[in-house]
Amino acid sequence: KLDFSKNVDASFIHKNNLSKGLRQQYNLVTFIQEFARRNNLIWDVKPNSILPGGKVIVTNQITDTMFNSLQVDCVEHEGENYDILMLVPPSLVDDKGFKLLDAFKNFGVFLFDGTNKDRDEYSIDDRECRVYQYDSCRGLEGWTTICLCFDELIQYKKDTYIDDPETSFGLTPEARRHDYAYLWSLMPLSRPINTLVIHLKDKDSEVGKLLKQMSNDMNDIVKWEVK
Repeated sequence: KLDFSKNVDASFIHKNNLSKGLRQQYNLVTFIQEFARRNNLIWDVKPNSILPGGKVIVTNQITDTMFNSLQVDCVEHEGENYDILMLVPPSLVDDKGFKLLDAFKNFGVFLFDGTNKDRDEYSIDDRECRVYQYDSCRGLEGWTTICLCFDELIQYKKDTYIDDPETSFGLTPEARRHDYAYLWSLMPLSRPINTLVIHLKDKDSEVGKLLKQMSNDMNDIVKWEVK
């Protein structure tokens, strides 16, 4: 971890811990806050009333019709295809990059494949949506973010968790694994500004059932579009 304050006169250093979200719209922050609460996680970011709006869509199908509506929404808010960010788990990536690149191209969606390890540039074409692995999403943002196979992300993080009993805080190994996976998942959930699309491979997964309950309780924010 870099410490930019090292060797700097302390009188020049002023720390300001912000408690209100300054990037995501109100409903998205409210959703993430409730998602964290239901998973017994500490998440202190509060929604900001000067940034109204925001919506969450939970689905198990990403169709050309849905993608087109997301593109139209971006354009209506003075954005471009570039403002749509898609995040994917390792299971959808091989040595050539994103496995579904051609499938999306077939229904008219062109992607900058940020999962391709041989890429030597960043996306500069505003006609291209961006796709990256979840593990590379820190610092990225989009007007709309699509979390593809979100339930696989949760399982992937559980499977790759390395337990440290010295930081147990009185929790069981399974509880620590759960907290790690769900705390990590807050990072991709906090990438969008306006629209969060959560795609599920298995609607009956642990997180799928949680999101279904949240859609029942928060139907003014969360739209359940699972077939």
